[in-house]
Amino acid sequence: MDPISALSVASSVVSFVDFAAKLISATKVILHSKEGASTENLALENIYTQLQALSARLESSTCLSRFSSSSQPLEDVLVFRELSAVCKKDCREMIDVLQALKVQDKDHRLWRSVKAAFKTKLGRQKIIAIEGRLERTQRVMSLHISSILR
Repeated sequence: MDPISALSVASSVVSFVDFAAKLISATKVILHSKEGASTENLALENIYTQLQALSARLESSTCLSRFSSSSQPLEDVLVFRELSAVCKKDCREMIDVLQALKVQDKDHRLWRSVKAAFKTKLGRQKIIAIEGRLERTQRVMSLHISSILR
């Protein structure tokens, strides 16, 4: 075997061992969690549950309209409410994704924990994508709040 091929094989083995170690570590955390999820996923679920509730309140709130100036009567308020609805929808999607990663049953908990850890590793990109959408929406909402309060 030539040196480049040996190096390629060694690199692949190291990558696999690293992935397996992270998977085992995540499985252990999920297995010992009484909620059936990783600490990070539980924290995200808590944050996005609170943000979803806030978005729902902002979407239906009437107090913002009294802050709007006469030159921009309700346009900013209406856009803000639409953005609140988008934020609420994205939060619901995030919560659904995180709920799907939880181990629900006590039967075969070890194997379900392995499966949940594996799904968490594979589903990380979806979580990152939803977080990115929420961050962009929140930035635009902040700009509209500034405009409303001016």
